[in-house]
Amino acid sequence: MADFDWQTEEEDIRIPPARRLLRRSRRRFWIMAIGFAFTLLFVSVAILRLNQRLDSQTRQVENDVLAAFHTWQQAVNSSDEDILNTLLISNRTQWMIAQRELLKSGRILDRPMLGLSPVEDLKGSLPHIDLAADWLSAELTFELPYQTVDKGHPSSPVQLEHTLYFKREGSRWLLAEREPDFWGEWQTKESSLISYTYRARDGDEVHKLIDDLERELKARCQQLLAGLDCPEEAQISMRFESDPTVLLQIADLETPVVSGRDFVLPTPTLVGIPVDEDSYRSLFTGYTRPIVEAFSA
Repeated sequence: MADFDWQTEEEDIRIPPARRLLRRSRRRFWIMAIGFAFTLLFVSVAILRLNQRLDSQTRQVENDVLAAFHTWQQAVNSSDEDILNTLLISNRTQWMIAQRELLKSGRILDRPMLGLSPVEDLKGSLPHIDLAADWLSAELTFELPYQTVDKGHPSSPVQLEHTLYFKREGSRWLLAEREPDFWGEWQTKESSLISYTYRARDGDEVHKLIDDLERELKARCQQLLAGLDCPEEAQISMRFESDPTVLLQIADLETPVVSGRDFVLPTPTLVGIPVDEDSYRSLFTGYTRPIVEAFSA
């Protein structure tokens, strides 16, 4: 049994004041500590339950977004314009028209103008879902394998990463045009041979393409001009366009799109971001082959 220290008031009086204050301070400390522990336990349980509820609601929202993505898959795989129309936000007329035309032409995912053809449809593709903090929009990314077709000879598959944007309208999730801040500001830079304009989002990919293209153009000059450097008037201008209609304007591998003096190309995000070096080399060839040929001429 525990030993209890029973004291009378007279005995307590004989205890020095400093010691009495110390005992009272200890009692108050333990009372406060126990109260704090219970409060902390209550708050922890409340936060845990709130997080569980938020996780459950987040999973439900993600499932709704995934259902919209699967509907989009069905529309693309079957080239069904009626299904696609049920997914398009109706307040962006030109963008809606572009999406329908891309579906009809098979170019929502197919990239014949760059020598890239999907190996398979979207049935096995599961996207990564990035929900906005307010749960009113979501960015989806997924990879798709492509074959590079060079003069009818397919290569080993390469991977491109695609991005879709969905917005919540009432109780439905609909495919939407990307907001301007998705792309970032227009930027213009100039190297010794190339002047180019692009959106900030794709800056890294564009800079790499331009650096490699410039090396190839300089090598072509050396080859064609018996070791001489490229003349000043050989400089070319390029524009990497974020408008999806540019995917419709590129007819084939031999016919670059030109607007004024600019070669016009789809910005890499429209085509698909390469996930490794092999994918990048295939994309680089598709982008630059017609430009190199036009430059050489």
